[in-house]
Amino acid sequence: MRRMSPFAPGKSLAAALLEPTRIYARALKPIFGARLAKGAAHITGGGLVENTPRALPGHLVPDFDWNAWTRPAVFQWLQDVGGVPEEDMRRTFNLGIGMVLIVDAGAAGDVITTLEAGGERAFVVGALRNA
Repeated sequence: MRRMSPFAPGKSLAAALLEPTRIYARALKPIFGARLAKGAAHITGGGLVENTPRALPGHLVPDFDWNAWTRPAVFQWLQDVGGVPEEDMRRTFNLGIGMVLIVDAGAAGDVITTLEAGGERAFVVGALRNA
């Protein structure tokens, strides 16, 4: 019997959980071509809090605004069903953020506009601070 996803209507649980990784190369090409980004972190295994610092110099750390975006429903489901603590969710999963770009605050608007023109959803997820 095929179990249906409780968070993705019309999809089986297996199909919803095994959604392929997005490829961002086409959307990022104009950003890097215009030198608007200073770095990037593809958020795969290691989640947001482990992957993002790898793209930063040692004296900077990310300060995420955890309310800046709406997490896809799968993550709330995983957290509820698995009893996963919030810290583990942030360390393990991308929580709906597949790519983090490090940009000057003044360039954020141009980067968002460029990404959205390329069909991506984009928003500011936080800021950098000294370690």
